[in-house]
Amino acid sequence: MPFALLSLLVMVGTVFLARFLLRAFHGRRLRNQSNLTLILLCARPANLNEAAIRRQLRELFGITFADSRRGAQNYVVSEPPLYAVRHGEYIVLVHDFDKPYFDHVQGAAEKIHSVRLREAVLEHRAWISVNCVYHPRQATQDTIYQHVGRILVGLAPAHALAVFCPDVRLGQVFDAEVAGRLCGDHPLDALSETLNAPVLELAADDVRLREAAAEARRRWPEFVNAFDEGTPDLDFSVKAALREGDKREFVWVSVERIDEDTIEGVLANDPVLLKRLKLDDPVQVRVRDVNDWVIVNEKTRDMRGGFTVKVLMQQHYSG
Repeated sequence: MPFALLSLLVMVGTVFLARFLLRAFHGRRLRNQSNLTLILLCARPANLNEAAIRRQLRELFGITFADSRRGAQNYVVSEPPLYAVRHGEYIVLVHDFDKPYFDHVQGAAEKIHSVRLREAVLEHRAWISVNCVYHPRQATQDTIYQHVGRILVGLAPAHALAVFCPDVRLGQVFDAEVAGRLCGDHPLDALSETLNAPVLELAADDVRLREAAAEARRRWPEFVNAFDEGTPDLDFSVKAALREGDKREFVWVSVERIDEDTIEGVLANDPVLLKRLKLDDPVQVRVRDVNDWVIVNEKTRDMRGGFTVKVLMQQHYSG
């Protein structure tokens, strides 16, 4: 099922459940209804329950959540796998499902150009959603998503993999930095901004990539000459293929030394497929394996090179 259609069905189902629960909880029509949602993909089911949600929300907000709506401003009630949480003037619905978010996981993953995010989608086997259905009258989209984000982060299990916002069709691998952004003043920035070094990919035979890599190799002497000049405030990086068994991945290396045939430096990003290597590990790559290079002025942020990066980012944001 296409992502857009699945998201629509999830939101429609949520709206019907929300209306039923809101009538049951309040016995009257509420204003300031909304339908803003965040989805957390997980490696396995979170196995949420009322008691666990109340405990985690108490730790998050520093207040007690009752197990009944009677006379309570803050409570958690449920009809599993759906949980309704009221916190002051906010009411959110929490879903906890023990199946993949996408009906066709492989097909959904193939449409994602970010290798990290694609791997997270392929690995996930369960998902949690937090959906705001009622909010204070003065709330903005940012403050609503902040509230939703705080609850999602508070409920996130250790095996959380990625977070998606179906409303704006953005996603990001879930980590501590993304979690912090989701709780900040502009939570959707966690999804729209690249917080980690992007690992993007197109087909190896893509004509645009071949042409970009050819230009990088043709202009390699330009990189070497600039490196040898030792100009202050310039940062030099190359993208080259590394191998681990039968796996091959293009990674960025911060260059420390160059000779005729080899380049020495440290990894500038965490590999996705190469599990024995991590950020800042020392590596050596062959000059003939380089398919891109970048020179960045650390003061002005001016950049030279990045030939394949431009192709990948263009495809990432247009696709």
